[in-house]
Amino acid sequence: MRPLSGKRFAITVGWRTIAFVAVSFAYPHIVEGLQKLTECGADGNARECWTVAVLSGTVLRVAILGLYALSLIRPCWRRARTIGMPRLTGFLVPALMLLDWRFLTVIGSYWPITFDKGILNTGLPYFTILALLIMVLLAVAGEPTESRRVLWRRRRVSCECGWLASAGALALGAVSVGLFALWLAAMARGSMTSPFAADAVRVGRAASVVALAAMVPFLWIVLAETLSRPPGPLEGPKH
Repeated sequence: MRPLSGKRFAITVGWRTIAFVAVSFAYPHIVEGLQKLTECGADGNARECWTVAVLSGTVLRVAILGLYALSLIRPCWRRARTIGMPRLTGFLVPALMLLDWRFLTVIGSYWPITFDKGILNTGLPYFTILALLIMVLLAVAGEPTESRRVLWRRRRVSCECGWLASAGALALGAVSVGLFALWLAAMARGSMTSPFAADAVRVGRAASVVALAAMVPFLWIVLAETLSRPPGPLEGPKH
């Protein structure tokens, strides 16, 4: 597989991200078009309208996010391979995006963020922010040359700290999503006293803290790679 340059990587993931955001903001109009197409306003079509609402409001939103996440795997994998980062980065970035599905599937409908209840209760998509920061790192990191080692060797401590924290955030986030799913299942069975919701919130807060910690070394690497320049060729003796 051919190496992927930082510029090409930025263009590839950039237009895919822009397309996802554009589709998300246009989604309410798409749903309105589907309702008109299926004539949901007509009498006697309540069941059909309910089906359209469920499919367009939940299934299609999740499918769009899933396609976006899948589209990031190959370029992230290739770019990580080029600069000497673990190739699992190609799966880490989309996995972090999927953990924020409750935020990313409502973009364009409303803004679920408030700063009245503290930084950890703002509703900010910390996993997505971390994933975007990793993509910025993949874009700005310099390729290895004869005079410059691969990124993992150049910034070994920062890379290890960032990777370990990211893996921890991913694990805690997955547990939080699983607890949230168990709470939804309990609610569907009619249980109103399930402890899974509170547990999901607590684990989710811990995951947000770890995600914030993971951003620090990655941000440092981005700044270091942006500000540093590879040494120029040595000049020979002048005659």
